Amino acid sequence: MLERIQTPPLSTQLNNERRKAALESRMAGLRPQMNAENAQTTRKTFQKLLEQRPEDYFLHQEFAVFLELSGDPTDAFAEWQRFRELLPQDSLGHYQTGRLLITQQRYAEAEVELRTAVAIRPGRADGWVELGNGLALQK
Repeated sequence: MLERIQTPPLSTQLNNERRKAALESRMAGLRPQMNAENAQTTRKTFQKLLEQRPEDYFLHQEFAVFLELSGDPTDAFAEWQRFRELLPQDSLGHYQTGRLLITQQRYAEAEVELRTAVAIRPGRADGWVELGNGLALQK
């Protein structure tokens, strides 16, 4: 959320600095609670919920975000793939898998995913930016 509110058009909205400061303050208060034990508990909770609701694309999305933030890009990639399978018409799954493929230096595969993402939502700049980054790295 913090990254998003720092980019246009949200960054130009009235009181954005106050919202940003409040979010940063909340994050600072939560950081001490993040440790390996709590991360493992959260991971197990996600896995248990996904056993109960394997078709819940929102759970897969949130689990993917959690996995990436907790330092597991491989499993995050798998969750984004599952999200993409469940919701192929949404650009987010294609964008996220493409972005993670770039980090794995799998540029040709990333290009396919990112081109799909921008075809679905051509108005989203982040898809174009990642596609450009991947093409530049691919040369």
